Amino acid sequence: MGEIGVGYNGMPESEHALDLARRIAAGTGANLSAFEAVSIPAIAFEVGVSPVSDVVHAQVKDARDRLTALGGVDAHAAYGDAGEELALYSASLDLLIVGSRGYGPIGRLIHGSTSRKLTRIAGCPLLVLPRSARVSETGKAAEADREPAVRVNR
Repeated sequence: MGEIGVGYNGMPESEHALDLARRIAAGTGANLSAFEAVSIPAIAFEVGVSPVSDVVHAQVKDARDRLTALGGVDAHAAYGDAGEELALYSASLDLLIVGSRGYGPIGRLIHGSTSRKLTRIAGCPLLVLPRSARVSETGKAAEADREPAVRVNR
């Protein structure tokens, strides 16, 4: 495996995806990159603000800067729909890892589902980490913390 990518947007689900991607990359010797898709904020359409292209360039640069600040990842960012941009990014990867908020059917109607879209159009193998995976790992870690360091069987 040469290149592992992670979809990142700063949410806890993407933090979990980044953590797992770091572990897999370390174990395989793969290069790790992170990608954030940005969209134009509504303010860009108001009268008196910078031209939309200036706002887009600034948003993409800010996203790249956030990813660079994570350390240990090649930072990539682009303007557009998250699912479509991640699919384009995935064409250069051996594995793409993304987190999923798990809104359920009603939430998907309102918010959409980037991971669901990616299952249809990703250009490489895709690993989707549902919110329950993060909760399960956290719960296991908490249980392990409660266990004594040394156990004596009687």
